[in-house]
This record gives sequence, structure tokens and C-alpha cells, in this order.
Amino acid sequence: MIQLKNTLLTKSTISYELGSFRFKNVTDSKEVKLFNKLVYNTFHEAIGVDFKSERYRDIIRKSKDLDEKLEDQMWRIIGYNKENRVVGTMAVYTDGQKQLPAEIKGHVDFSNLRERCKIVEVGRMAICKEARFIPLLSFGLNMFILYVCMQTDSDVIIESAFKDKYQMFERIGFKKFKYGKSWDQICDVPKILCYYNFSAYLDAYFNPENVSNEYILSNYTNRIFRYMGEADLLAIYDRLFFRNAVSKSCKKTFYENFDEILLNRNI
Repeated sequence: MIQLKNTLLTKSTISYELGSFRFKNVTDSKEVKLFNKLVYNTFHEAIGVDFKSERYRDIIRKSKDLDEKLEDQMWRIIGYNKENRVVGTMAVYTDGQKQLPAEIKGHVDFSNLRERCKIVEVGRMAICKEARFIPLLSFGLNMFILYVCMQTDSDVIIESAFKDKYQMFERIGFKKFKYGKSWDQICDVPKILCYYNFSAYLDAYFNPENVSNEYILSNYTNRIFRYMGEADLLAIYDRLFFRNAVSKSCKKTFYENFDEILLNRNI
């Protein structure tokens, strides 16, 4: 029996439980250290660099510098197991006065996308080895992304994925930008830019009979929405629907396909 409790009030009070896992957003320097320890202890696996090498130390230093630069836009979540040990992390960067990480590291510009929707970017996902095949942990981490979207009225989630991790995001419901090939200047590796149209999946969830909606919910999305509860989802759906209704754009984010948006290059 899955037990789910959630509290969604402000950035400083996001916490919820899913099964035996407890999820809490980072609110102090001690938790930042716990967050970074898991992220950077597993980071070398994703980029295939010896964690004892000078190059790896340089990547970590630049990555931490970037997060410090974007601190006021960065939301972090930690997943704890029943022994209160950190077993998972995730970060969400909200859009603001500064560029998002993919824009800074990959020299792309999301201005064309911003004209059509409100965006966030995800990153810093890490799961310790012994917990990587426990679905509830990944569900809990991904729920945090949606909770941030709910608090910020965001339509679209962006991910700058390592090439070998893209299929994982595709299974969740992310779609690849047609012009989304990128190069991470910090890690010096190719990336794939993809997006999750949260507003479209909400519309598909509440209006399954709408055959004109090309967004079809996966079992994964259906489950994560059920865990979150219809009351919270309906509230954000109503707000997004109203914002779309008064938008000057003739094509609403619920139904827009962003695949072919040209991501401007700043090289």
C-alpha cells in the first residue's frame, strides 16, 4: 500500500513522503553539502571521466560556480530512505533575470520558446546505486519538478540530457527539440535538449476524450499524476487554462508542438 503525504506551501516548506521515502527541499548549507555529495559522487559516471583526474575536479568546480550564480533560481530536493540516508537528488531552475543552465553551458537561447510559454529547467539528478531500480524513488524526484511547476505556473520543462540518458526522459514523456543538439561546454560532451509540455499532459489527463490533443499519457505520467492528487493538479490546470485563454498567441500551450522551435545559437 503506497502512503503519500505532501505539503506544498512555499519554497521553504516543500516536503512529502512516497512509500518508505521522504522528500524534502534543501533549505540550509548543511543540506546543500549533502545534496552535492551525492550529485558529484555519481557525476563522473554520466560523463565518463575519472573522478580522480584534474579534468573532473575542474568540471566540479565550474558546476558549483554555475549553481552559485543561479542560486536564487535553483530549487533542490533530497530523497531520504527510511534510515534517513540521502539516496536521490534533483534540482529545478526557474526562469528569471539570468539565463538557464543549458543556455549558459550550451550557448543556446530559449527566447523563442519563452515567447510561447513559461519554462523551467531540470538537472542534478542523482540516485545512489542500490536504489536506482526502485520506481518510487524516481517518481518522488520527478514529482518535485511538477510541484515547482505548480508553484510557478510553468507550462514547459526543459532537460539538457546526456545522450545515453535521453531514452529515460523519453519514456517519461519528454520530446526532443528538432534543433536540440547541444554541446555542454563545462563537461565537454554532447547533450540532447528535450522538453516536457506539462500543460498539455494536464489537459490530456483531465480531457481524455479530446482526440485533437496529440499528447497521450503514458502509464508513468498517469501514475505520477494520481500520486499527486487531482485537487492540486486541477488548481494549476485551471490557472494555466485561464492564462492560455487570455494569451495573445493563437496557439495555446496545451496544444502546441514545440519540436521545431529554432533554438537560437549564441556562439
